[in-house]
Amino acid sequence: MERQMRKRVRIQKQNSGFSLVELIIAIAILVIVTGAVCSFIVITSRNYANGNNDINVQQEAQLALNQMSDVIIDATRSINYVGYDESNQPVKAMKDSEFTFTPEKKALLVYNVEVPGTGGAASELHNYMFYWQKSDENLYFSVADASGKFPMPGESSDDCVLLAENVTDFQVDLSQVEEKRVVKLKLSFKTGNRKFEMVNNITVRNKVVINNEDIAPLDKRVRVSVSVKEPTVVLEPGETYHFSTPKVTGTNLLNKAVTWSVEGAVGEGTSMTDTANGILKIGEKETHQSFQVKVTTNAKNDDSNSPAEAAITVYVKRITKVTLYKKSDDVEDTDGNKPGALEVMQGSTVVIGGSADGVKLGNRCASCEEDTTKDKYLTDWKVVDGAGLLEGGIKDSDHESATIQVKTDAAVGSTITIQATSDLSKRKVYDNVSGTITLKVVKKKESTKPLPSGDLEYGKITMVTGSTISQFTTAINSHVLAIHIVDLSTENPEETRAMLCYNNDWEIPLDPAFFGLNLNRRYAFYIQGIECVAWENVQHYYQYGWGLQRATDEDVLQEYQSNVLSNAPFTYYGTKFRSSEVYQTTLEPVQVTFEYGGKHYSGENIVFNTVNLLSNSVDTSNILSGLSFKKMTNVEHNHILNNMKYSVYKKNEDQWNPIYVFKGQQYEGNNYNYNGNLVIANEGDYSEPRIRIGTGDLNNVIGTYRIVPGIYFKATTSQKPQNIIWSNCEFIKSGTRTYYELPESTFYVTVTAEGTMDIKSDRFTGSVCFPLPAEMKNNSIFTGLNQTEWHDANIQDKDNGVEYKTIDSHNNISKIKFNRIRYRYIQSENAYEVEPMWETTKPGGLKITYSCGVYKCAANGSKWQCVQGAKETNNVNFKFDKNNKTWSAHVPLPTDDDFMFTKESIERQKNQLKVTGYNVLEWNSSNEISNRWTYCDYDSATGSYTLTFVTDEQTQGITKTIRVSGVYSWKPGETQWQKSQGEGTLKEKCANINITINGKKYITYIAEPSNDSFDFRWNQDISWGYSRSLYESSDVDGTSPKEYRFSRARCVPNGDIYTLELYIKVNGVETLVGRYTCTSAGTSWTQVN
Repeated sequence: MERQMRKRVRIQKQNSGFSLVELIIAIAILVIVTGAVCSFIVITSRNYANGNNDINVQQEAQLALNQMSDVIIDATRSINYVGYDESNQPVKAMKDSEFTFTPEKKALLVYNVEVPGTGGAASELHNYMFYWQKSDENLYFSVADASGKFPMPGESSDDCVLLAENVTDFQVDLSQVEEKRVVKLKLSFKTGNRKFEMVNNITVRNKVVINNEDIAPLDKRVRVSVSVKEPTVVLEPGETYHFSTPKVTGTNLLNKAVTWSVEGAVGEGTSMTDTANGILKIGEKETHQSFQVKVTTNAKNDDSNSPAEAAITVYVKRITKVTLYKKSDDVEDTDGNKPGALEVMQGSTVVIGGSADGVKLGNRCASCEEDTTKDKYLTDWKVVDGAGLLEGGIKDSDHESATIQVKTDAAVGSTITIQATSDLSKRKVYDNVSGTITLKVVKKKESTKPLPSGDLEYGKITMVTGSTISQFTTAINSHVLAIHIVDLSTENPEETRAMLCYNNDWEIPLDPAFFGLNLNRRYAFYIQGIECVAWENVQHYYQYGWGLQRATDEDVLQEYQSNVLSNAPFTYYGTKFRSSEVYQTTLEPVQVTFEYGGKHYSGENIVFNTVNLLSNSVDTSNILSGLSFKKMTNVEHNHILNNMKYSVYKKNEDQWNPIYVFKGQQYEGNNYNYNGNLVIANEGDYSEPRIRIGTGDLNNVIGTYRIVPGIYFKATTSQKPQNIIWSNCEFIKSGTRTYYELPESTFYVTVTAEGTMDIKSDRFTGSVCFPLPAEMKNNSIFTGLNQTEWHDANIQDKDNGVEYKTIDSHNNISKIKFNRIRYRYIQSENAYEVEPMWETTKPGGLKITYSCGVYKCAANGSKWQCVQGAKETNNVNFKFDKNNKTWSAHVPLPTDDDFMFTKESIERQKNQLKVTGYNVLEWNSSNEISNRWTYCDYDSATGSYTLTFVTDEQTQGITKTIRVSGVYSWKPGETQWQKSQGEGTLKEKCANINITINGKKYITYIAEPSNDSFDFRWNQDISWGYSRSLYESSDVDGTSPKEYRFSRARCVPNGDIYTLELYIKVNGVETLVGRYTCTSAGTSWTQVN
């Protein structure tokens, strides 16, 4: 048994593999386990994702409900719930079950403020809308703008935002708001296959109304606009550029895609390579300077059924031209001998400059963004023709110039061509752009020496000394002075040549007047001495001492003409005769020097200061005052006959019409013009012209005048020089007189009559020459020009004021006066304002101020501009009628310091008030109100005053009959005396004495000291009896008088106080029954103990 077991074990140990069954079973088990694990993982992941989605949606839903709750809780005005029907008309409902249709768009609107236009006042609160639409299952939130409109989805507004997504339904229930203030919200959500609902009841804090607002229909029209970031772009040939994404905005806009396109003509290869994303390729051969790229929206505006568009201007930066020019050379400009712009002189060094032109050079390219510093640089300077005429080709060069040196033996008339290339074009894909310049070689100018004898002058003999011919033989005085004269005043100088021969002296006289030259022109003189003995003959003479013989004129002329340079300096280069060097001098035109305004004018026009006939500073006796003659150059003064002449012209449109002009021998025209308003006087040795201007004929006098000076030249050459030949000139005989105008020294003066301030009023309409701000600084009446507050000019003489000239619409010059001028400085504008006026105070206290207006002018301005029209002000506060006219006057008010009565006096006051009135249409016409005296009564209860103007009064008993010319009253706060009664009669109770006699009280009237009927004016003590009518104190109407005789009455003044005493006899004894006092101007008696 043991042996068998060991054998079995050995057999088992030798079995080391798996059977197929075992393997299949193992794999099956592994698949089952793996599938279980994977299923677990997938299910777990799916559950996690679903749970996470649920959480996100629930979180989003909760946030939306929170937002809605916050808005609804704080509602202060109304809550409205609407659904929109198929025509987008709003239908209000308390809850969804009330809708008769199924709305696919709903809105909950919360109003906190009045809708604009309904009259309510706005506040810091806003109106809100929660808008849901089924088409995208989104819930939106928006805030109403200032006009009350709610932004809608798709509009470019930050006030309409997405609140929640995946909202499949949105329901509101407002049925419990009025009773319980509860709003019920229900939101349905769906994400994937999962659905859930959220319901929330919101309690409104404030009492609100439901569905009371007018809801506008939804505007579902598509509106679209597009704008680009870069309106212009600079690119270069061969470049590709991707434009920035344009901004597409609008309302109800779902498609914001755009299409890019090229507009207009472009070159080969230029196109949009991506029309959807805006990628542009510029062709390598593009030559157009610019073109446009258009951006078009795919969406269209419903109103016009057209898309929105925007354009971008694309500039193609490139070199278009290279220009070369002669920049400088080392040749001195001697009498017009400098080479021209396309000429170079033999042996000269020349600098060639260049410039590159093109499109948008200096602008950075939007694609490559290269540095623009080298955009206009030039390179590759080279000689393309005539290199053999230069010393070493291009000597030096940089990015803008090159230097060449012409050989001294370069063939005259040959040409040299230089080329340069744009550096920018070489660096770009398009062809190189080059420029050339071709220069012509001209002959090198011969050198000259200055004339040893000095400058030439007309009429002055200049001795050409022996130094000119010093090397010649002294054995014979036979020399020729060859003179060439070039007119430098013209573009093509005209040569004048003369040969003069003198046989008797080594010093040869020369006067420019010999040649009949024009004294207004500039001439170059080239002078060379030539010995009139053949050099061969001179050598023979030196060798043998005899045989010296002068050549004939014909021989000299033929030899000279055959061997002289044809242009300056006209050098004789022959060998037959010895010759000197060429001497040169310039004869300048005759010039006159005047002084004006502290400056000297030599051969210059003078423009005089404008003569304004309205200016107080202008000198009309001579509009050329300030001009003085200083000197005359380039002519001998002895040859100027008598004096200078001056021709006067006046401008008429584009022509100068002669008025008084010198014509060679005499003046033509009149020196007395326009009825004596233009008088010209210009005679006397070197006198300055004088022109007197009057103001009587302004239409003719005003204008611009041109005064041209001139000289009367007399030639005084004593004899005609011995000569061989004259060429292109004529010898001027001695005594010949020629008149020359000197137009380069012309005077211009403009005469005007212009004001600086245009006034339009009922008193004056026209223009006034009022000082400008710059002139005010030098005027003593304007002392505080930097003050910004209104203040008055320092006008001392108020009666006469200051006077300025004026001109009216009929060109009549007169004067206007101002005795008060207000002015101020406006610092923010650097300008001034002035108000000129005339103030007058009439007898009686009436003040009248007539302002011509307020005017403004900049500190450096030339005209005052009206900012406020003319007006008249016065202190009229009292009007009365007399002689069928109304008269205006000033009577001080109780509030004035000069009120003529004692203020707040309860006692009637009496005064002789004189009131002078004036007619407002003619202030010089006056009249006085009729009155003998004036009563003033004060009412303490109302604070009012009454003035009664009395013409007469009569008293009977205690009744006073007063005839008045007027009764006027004033109340606090008023500015005028109001007439309460015109001319008429008043009756007043005038009892002013209370007295008790025998125990019975009486009243009576006794005239006051101010009354004309005052009984004690001449007798202060009436001792023989004083009778008065007494009335019982109850008889206030004075119907029952009782005659009573006082035994004595006396009234004694003590200063301004009168004391009245009344006596009766009691048992034969005089007894005082009443003592009273009254002031001298008083109107009532006061009883005293």
